[in-house]
Amino acid sequence: MPISNTLPVRVWISTEECEEGNIEFHSDDVVIKLQSGVTLSSNISDSGILYEIQSNITLDEKGNTTHETLDSTYKIQLKPILRVKHPYTNQGIQFFEDIFPPSTKGFYGRLQAGELDALYTIHQIKDNPQLFLSISNPYTNQIYETLIIQPYEAEALSMIEDNQLRQTIFNEAASNRAKSREELLSILDSPSPSGQEFKKLIGDIYVPNLKIGDTMRETLIQIVPSSFPASVREELMVFLVYVLKGEIPDNDPLEYSFKFSSMTIAETLLNGHLMHLIDGTEWPSYAKLMTLAERDQLDFPKQAVSDSVKNTPWLLFNAKCAEHLPNWLDIAIKSAMNLNTSNKVVLTLPTSKSSARRSKKAWKQRFAEMSHRLRVYGHINHSSLGIVELVYLGAAYRWAHRHMKFITRLGGMGESSPHMQVMMVPISVVEQMKRALPSIMHVAWSSRKSNLDLFHTKLGKWEVSQEKLVNSLEKGSSIRRLLKDFGENNASEIYPLSMEEAKMIDLVAEGVDLSYLEIPEFLSNWDSDEKRGRKIISHLIKQKIMKLTYEVSDTSLVSLSIIANGKSDRVYSLVSSFLKNTPTSYARLDETGENAVILTRLPEESVYDIASQLTSKGIEQDINIRCMRPTTFRRYTSNLYQRLLKDDGTWDDDVSAFLSQARSKRKELSKSNA
Repeated sequence: MPISNTLPVRVWISTEECEEGNIEFHSDDVVIKLQSGVTLSSNISDSGILYEIQSNITLDEKGNTTHETLDSTYKIQLKPILRVKHPYTNQGIQFFEDIFPPSTKGFYGRLQAGELDALYTIHQIKDNPQLFLSISNPYTNQIYETLIIQPYEAEALSMIEDNQLRQTIFNEAASNRAKSREELLSILDSPSPSGQEFKKLIGDIYVPNLKIGDTMRETLIQIVPSSFPASVREELMVFLVYVLKGEIPDNDPLEYSFKFSSMTIAETLLNGHLMHLIDGTEWPSYAKLMTLAERDQLDFPKQAVSDSVKNTPWLLFNAKCAEHLPNWLDIAIKSAMNLNTSNKVVLTLPTSKSSARRSKKAWKQRFAEMSHRLRVYGHINHSSLGIVELVYLGAAYRWAHRHMKFITRLGGMGESSPHMQVMMVPISVVEQMKRALPSIMHVAWSSRKSNLDLFHTKLGKWEVSQEKLVNSLEKGSSIRRLLKDFGENNASEIYPLSMEEAKMIDLVAEGVDLSYLEIPEFLSNWDSDEKRGRKIISHLIKQKIMKLTYEVSDTSLVSLSIIANGKSDRVYSLVSSFLKNTPTSYARLDETGENAVILTRLPEESVYDIASQLTSKGIEQDINIRCMRPTTFRRYTSNLYQRLLKDDGTWDDDVSAFLSQARSKRKELSKSNA
């Protein structure tokens, strides 16, 4: 494939004078080297300098780089308005895009299919609302492609998903504490286990020509399937060494988790094995499970897993090991319930490091709180801030924009799959949005509820009454009852939010692990510390802007989206029942009370029955109910309030990045991208 690190340009020295040169896109600068020998830098040059391109670097049908002559010339500002890293692949042209309208030349599909980071640099074009995008290698400066893109595409590239941002911060923190992969692998050079220890490890599986080597590596490599990737085999051997050692660490659980964060699978397996050691329970025969996985004879876990896990033996082995773990969820739930009744603002794990150091029981409790992601949520009273939520259901308008909170695909893959998008806008633009999209739902009331008391400790499972949920459609309720049971969202006056308060809301509004808040690097990303954070949150609670709850994460629960339309009294009753009788539900109602959107998490074994019975009962009661499983989820709330709060204290009301994705534009784009 031809490689290009430069693109020919013409630089306008003045309105009438220009000079030829080549532009290069570096990770920290954009430079133009003129034929005269002069180098222009976007970092030090006048931001008013313009350059002109007459061709784009594109990918042909075989994925080769080629130059494409442009029909028009574009005068582009040298100083970029955005430089950001996103994944990318040039190993192919056409990829499925979970986006609509289609992206220019399909570049977003290559972004979504990519694994390695590329540098996306965006420049403004003079007298043109479109923008110039270059995608390049941040290390070699190779230019993969250049494009003229739409404004909403540029805004989407400026958005970073919550998971991506928080994982990046966590990885940076971990890299300062984790042992290097090489250091962890060095344990494989330690002396081999005794024959008796090794026999106990392999159990009743047959290993031909088995012999005890001089080192752990020489011995253990015989029982780790040779078909597994080499890096995975090494990690599994490290895991087995620690199984043989059988030691319970005496350092803090959070510090212990960092130790193995440079590895892919060993960290999860070791955390699980540690639970067996602490409880003194029998662990599964790891060697046997690995062997069965390699032979495609390992049963699938009871909990549903993705096809990629089913079809990847070592991932299936990992999932099967998780199925054998002791259930410590009740420990984390008890901690969360205690926090909820305390009415305190707590931004650390309730079981402290010092307590865990002194007591095995406390160590287990802190580990459970961390493993089950004990989290703090700050539910925000939007009306007190002069903002509202809007919900859009449909297959279009799927590009991320500054007002988007999250978007989720409901049901299977496909261009026409419905998506649910929740956005947050100033009250002043609601009518404008509804005129453009009459079907958009203005959220007049919302509530989030977690019912930790539904977890049956002895049975180790959630008790959800299908009957209560389904039969709620036969009953009636009122908005007054909802307000009494779950709280009001009204405000007598608008609270003037500061930027510091906006940052703290961004941190906790959609939930954040308390273990993360013990990592200084994590809190510093929001320009805060634990003491300052507690003070700000306490003030927001006092002003009735925020209400705190503490919850845990249970990966055995699955998500379900319920969209209901009908008589308000029945819809109110349905909403109330889900808020009271499910592990977790978030309900949103429109102004009439006739439309509701509920996102809930339910035990997997009951989801299908609840969904089908609700639909049938809805038909009987003349209530239109659709139940769909969210299959993808993208959230953009890590800086939501910060990016919408302007310097003068008002909210950003420019919703053009959403509205410009209109049908007329889509038709035009579809033709140009065909």
